[in-house]
Amino acid sequence: MKTAVRLVTSAAFLAAMATPSFATWRFSWRDWYAYKSKPHAVPEIDASSGLLAVAAVAAMLIFAWERNRKRG
Repeated sequence: MKTAVRLVTSAAFLAAMATPSFATWRFSWRDWYAYKSKPHAVPEIDASSGLLAVAAVAAMLIFAWERNRKRG
């Protein structure tokens, strides 16, 4: 029962957060082809920022693994 409540709560929270971003979004095939044909700027990420991001994810995974290991 707790799992179902958590799932419904998470879905409701996700829907509430995503709704404003889709408020002005519309899709047509003409827009898709126009979007694909134009080059778009992509933000650059340098090596130090990428390394910090990987280190943060690795630290979270190690923390979760250690927590689960101590429980069991």
